[in-house]
Amino acid sequence: MPSAYWPNADPGKVTAYQWSHTDDLWLETALEEEETQKNGISVIVDAGNIPWKFLKFANPFNATFVGRKSDALPVRHIEHHVVNTSFFMNALIALVFPFLSNRTKESIHFHYQDRASLHKFINPEILPEEYGGKVPEIEYEEQEKYLHEKEDVLLGMHRSPLH
Repeated sequence: MPSAYWPNADPGKVTAYQWSHTDDLWLETALEEEETQKNGISVIVDAGNIPWKFLKFANPFNATFVGRKSDALPVRHIEHHVVNTSFFMNALIALVFPFLSNRTKESIHFHYQDRASLHKFINPEILPEEYGGKVPEIEYEEQEKYLHEKEDVLLGMHRSPLH
């Protein structure tokens, strides 16, 4: 279950393409897991600390691209759970939502700060404490190490003639 966390991110140093590529690496890693093939993917987007600089990515092209990318994922089921939204994030969502496909719109669930709403979709037994779950808080440094451990597999995928 990937979780998007942006407080330390600097969109002034990263392009939309680089963000997308990093997202692809996480998704490809998740798609290699048998659990993902059986259960699908639930992505938690923690919008509570998204920097204002991210507004530069909120445009029709990027919104359409993200929607098409989500629609094309080779996974049985995908859900996006947006938590900790703010006034700023709600305005941003209103700008980009019209450019998403109906399938993508239907896969997005807004929970604001309501953990009980999130728990209707995702069992708290597998959620981190920060989302009202039983699992210790996410260690983003550990996730980064995990991704680096999968580097050879990911590089092999990108060298494949089918990729």
